[in-house]
Amino acid sequence: MHHENEIIDYIFLGSSRVDNTINADLITKITGKSAINLGFQGAKIDDFYIVLQLLKKQNITAKFVFIQIDYIYNHQGNSEILKSSLMPFIGEDLIAKLVQERDPEYYKLKYIPFYRYLIYDYKIGFREFFNTAIGKENKIDLKNGYFPLHGNDGQNLESSLPNNIINKNRSISDINKFAKDNKIKIVYFMSPICPDTKNL
Repeated sequence: MHHENEIIDYIFLGSSRVDNTINADLITKITGKSAINLGFQGAKIDDFYIVLQLLKKQNITAKFVFIQIDYIYNHQGNSEILKSSLMPFIGEDLIAKLVQERDPEYYKLKYIPFYRYLIYDYKIGFREFFNTAIGKENKIDLKNGYFPLHGNDGQNLESSLPNNIINKNRSISDINKFAKDNKIKIVYFMSPICPDTKNL
């Protein structure tokens, strides 16, 4: 929502593994192409469909949209993280429609004063309001989106890829149709995975 009327060569969508590994500034430095990382923690595929619709609303076009698809292919629905980020904009028609389609508490969220701030306090509650009011800089780089993790706590990750892949993900179908209707070039990819991951 902080961008408008832009043409970006490469847009990256994905979960934390995109958020923490794709450095748009480095891509721009090496290729000379503009890039932005729109990955975020806990993202699901329906979130990417929502983001594509918001990009269109903001008149942002991309030559290529790279979408991380791997273990999250099996996950249906959307994340609470994205929904919480939409709450300050719920008065806008498209965002209201997107939330209404996905949340049975839509009317409470939109019309009961402070309800959405109570439900999504961890993201848009008093602490966030206070930090914004005192001018504390957001730790997320809104121009790049890259949020690297530094150091190693010495613990091995306990992660595993799924044993089976579902036959069809409705959100992928929605993304493909939206991309075709809006002439968006989508490239699905698998982001880096820890070598300790089971079922590689």
